[in-house]
Amino acid sequence: MADEMDWLERAELEEQEWSKKIFVDGRYLSINAEGYPGSYDIELSEIDTPNKLLEWILHLIEKNWVTRDLLVHMIRVLEGHFGHNYRDLNRELIAKIDDYAQAVTHLDNLYTETREILTKIKRNIDRETR
Repeated sequence: MADEMDWLERAELEEQEWSKKIFVDGRYLSINAEGYPGSYDIELSEIDTPNKLLEWILHLIEKNWVTRDLLVHMIRVLEGHFGHNYRDLNRELIAKIDDYAQAVTHLDNLYTETREILTKIKRNIDRETR
């Protein structure tokens, strides 16, 4: 029972810490994350539906200071504020992230191939001009 209480106390303390980092402030969702100077504020009207939130999450995952835990707690705050249930959002989000990751991989491959071709062309030009 003591271990269970410790776990519950730790979870409650963690939730309190997150509530200081991510909260609704007037017309904004304020995010105070490690690695980001100051507060990152998103107007609530830009994230007031599941589809709008999904677009913002896809935007936020490009930031190096955004973590999985931050996104989880952000969604919890917004569920409480708007009264939405974002459970179905997870499936859609995973699909979009997979699509996004595949697109980035494809672009990386194209960039690498293009760079290799340009390097070969440059080498040929250098040989011809000697």
